[in-house]
Amino acid sequence: MNEIDPRVMDTALRLAGDGHPHKALDLLGEAARTAPDNLPLLFAIGNIAKAAGLYDEAERAFRAVLDRRPTAVEAAVNLANVLVARGDAAPAVRMLTRIHALAPQLPTVALSLGAALMADDRPTEALALYDRLAADHPELAKAHANRGEALARLGRHAEALAAVETAHRLSPEDAGIALNHAFALLTLGRTREGFAAYESRLAGDLPTAPLREGLALPRWEGGSPPDGPLLVVAEQGLGDELRFSAAVGVLLARGISVVLEAEPRLVALFARSLPGARIIPHDRRRIGLRPVFRYQQLHQLRASPVAWIEAGSLPHRLHLPASEPIASQGFLRADADRTAAFRRRFAETGDARRLVGVVWGSSRQSGSRRRLYPPAEAWGPILNISGIRFVDLQYTDSRADRENFRTLFGVEIAPVDELDKRDDIDGAAALAAALDGVVGVSSSVTALAGALGVPTIEILGERSWLPMIDGRDGWLGALRRVEADPAGHWADAMSRAAKLVAAIIRGA
Repeated sequence: MNEIDPRVMDTALRLAGDGHPHKALDLLGEAARTAPDNLPLLFAIGNIAKAAGLYDEAERAFRAVLDRRPTAVEAAVNLANVLVARGDAAPAVRMLTRIHALAPQLPTVALSLGAALMADDRPTEALALYDRLAADHPELAKAHANRGEALARLGRHAEALAAVETAHRLSPEDAGIALNHAFALLTLGRTREGFAAYESRLAGDLPTAPLREGLALPRWEGGSPPDGPLLVVAEQGLGDELRFSAAVGVLLARGISVVLEAEPRLVALFARSLPGARIIPHDRRRIGLRPVFRYQQLHQLRASPVAWIEAGSLPHRLHLPASEPIASQGFLRADADRTAAFRRRFAETGDARRLVGVVWGSSRQSGSRRRLYPPAEAWGPILNISGIRFVDLQYTDSRADRENFRTLFGVEIAPVDELDKRDDIDGAAALAAALDGVVGVSSSVTALAGALGVPTIEILGERSWLPMIDGRDGWLGALRRVEADPAGHWADAMSRAAKLVAAIIRGA
């Protein structure tokens, strides 16, 4: 028996479309036990799992298809796409190169090969492929959109915007292309248009769009203040919350009562820093790539919200930033006693050098993300600056890295191993506030320092869509960004960052 009731597939696809991929996969998995050789069923399992970011399950499904039909090009392409998403770009490139040589006329193969080349940090080859594809298929929106991504990686941002605008015109309903259009606009400093287009990040068919269960309130569209408390809801990661929450102060200054949803580790810090707002911990889980927030307890608040808005939509609704960053001098306040304790600790060593925190990596430094982080050897211009005592702000195990920096540059980076810098965010804030400055790669660590008003230099591996005003972050004015442009040109970026760090210790 290898047939299934077609209603099972319809139900599963509907569940997946409504943001419940696990339920859909459970349903299809049960069907697969009675029909293990049903290829459409295996394809559906793979596609739903891949869209949700459940890559192990997706890989198993597509490999099962190929076991039964080795010539199934679509399954091979989908498998390669899964490998790319998991950070295994090199084998995906090899697989797709072979398929493309056999079937050069298939646009889906060329699109996937280009994406794999991009993930393997080969944007010039990807661009050449997309150029040919766009010329052969001028009405194929994805060819123009992907071409725009390659152009942006190569630092050709005006051309990138033109390519993405072509894609958006050809396929205005495609949320992924619309979001790329927003990023292209914001990268070029067209903030009003860019933040309006950034609303496309909320489209339900994007696998990263938040799902909000039990939020039966109207969404605030800006303009007149709501006639009661406004719930400002969280979106993605910790760094996003730290940046986006800077705009809550603008709401409070305009007399709007605010209930701010926050990652539980941020509640104490936000409550101290935004005394006019009610801070509540969010109830969030993840289904693959999609964050799912639940709101069953809202009615228990003394003054229940009457409307809600995403924190990331506040710049669009409030027409921010203007001539200054949203929080020019930061908006967070660290615990004064804990900050004083860290200052005493550093003073007791008798070392009179200026204190600069440093963060050089991320917990997500794998696969295609490696290009965003400078190699250890590139840190010389910064770590060789005299008059600085560097302090380790890494929240991952960094002993081996510190030893490597000591070997390379003869510099001792002071550890703070007694502090859990990942889970004790209030403690991490106190540590950052005790320093004269912070330098590091783009992460929640640099966002936290900038939000505290600590002079911060953030180094990015490529040009960012996050708006800047005179070199300062559009949300956090204490944070200055140095971007490698084109991507990966670390020598120039680190040299420029070193000059800014030197200016911090001079008090400039």
